[in-house]
Amino acid sequence: MNLLPEENKILYKREYFRRLIVTGGFFASVLLFSAALALIPVYFFITSYGATLKKEEAHFAERKDKIASLDLEADIKKINRRIKFIGSGETEKLSSLFGRVIEKRNSGMAITSLAFKQGEMESPGKMTIMGHAARREQLISFENHLKREFGDQKVVSPISNLTKDKDLDFVIFLNLPK
Repeated sequence: MNLLPEENKILYKREYFRRLIVTGGFFASVLLFSAALALIPVYFFITSYGATLKKEEAHFAERKDKIASLDLEADIKKINRRIKFIGSGETEKLSSLFGRVIEKRNSGMAITSLAFKQGEMESPGKMTIMGHAARREQLISFENHLKREFGDQKVVSPISNLTKDKDLDFVIFLNLPK
């Protein structure tokens, strides 16, 4: 029971709410200030990390341009080698070489593909002969003809060519002589 006059009661109630608001404001401002202090290092970390990412992005963009120019340079060199090969008169030798290989095939054999890969400075190149043989003996005979013509070390026939007795697809690699 409060025996104070009604005016004092209202005055004390106002004073109570004012103190409550001031105290609450003080605690809220302390809370905001401490949160800001806690977030300042995080802010600096994020900005420095963002700057690092921008530097890395610039570095990789520059590197990507260098790699693209190196790839372009390698392609140009490759095309120049091919043009030089075609202009050097080696194509006549190559076509006669293809003719010699085709002459060595047996009946019952079909050569489905002849591919040539130009070698680097020290090796003249490699020919890949793909085809189909009706029987294993025909393939072995063809391989022996090639070995007699070009040498044992120049003809490479994978063991997978001999897995079946009939209807076998084959691949023979021929290291071209100089």
